Amino acid sequence: TGMNKVYLGTPDELAELIQQETDQDSWAIFGGRGTAFYFWPTRHLVVYHDEPHQILVKQILANLAAVRDNHIR
Repeated sequence: TGMNKVYLGTPDELAELIQQETDQDSWAIFGGRGTAFYFWPTRHLVVYHDEPHQILVKQILANLAAVRDNHIR
């Protein structure tokens, strides 16, 4: 049932959100070195960045999953 779903955006929008919400200047699209993109052939979010930013990305994904899971209950 569509009423129980939380729209979190497309995979590409998710990659964009991550880059906007975690130290923008550190991402390649803003002049930094990190990259994040959705790799469609394997359906994976790919993030290339240093360990502190990897941790931030994991936290964002965990928070989004919690929002989704709490909304479905």
